[in-house]
Amino acid sequence: MSETWLIVKYLLIAATAVTMIFVLRARRRQHGEWLKQTAEMEVCEHLRPALSELMHRGHSLRRAELVRLSEEDLTLEIHVSPGFDAQEVYAAAKLEPPALVSERNVLYCKECWREIQGQD
Repeated sequence: MSETWLIVKYLLIAATAVTMIFVLRARRRQHGEWLKQTAEMEVCEHLRPALSELMHRGHSLRRAELVRLSEEDLTLEIHVSPGFDAQEVYAAAKLEPPALVSERNVLYCKECWREIQGQD
């Protein structure tokens, strides 16, 4: 009787491991779709051409987060991978002020408090 329970236990462990693989794969896919929708919805009109240019070049979204600058100010940071030369993307996307390249080599909108930065 105990051998039967041992076999059932190992079969359940194996089934759980296989199920986890599929669950994690589905979760990663869902998170990627959510990142894409959020970035497209939240990026300002000044930086939208740059995000389109990066996506056209094959970059992928890694993270989108709100960062508190002070008590009242929040900025949205969109991280893409692999890293990129912000000045080159600025020129290729034909961006104009208030979008600019900051000293940290990220694309930044001074008016809307949004930024796109590379992540290696």
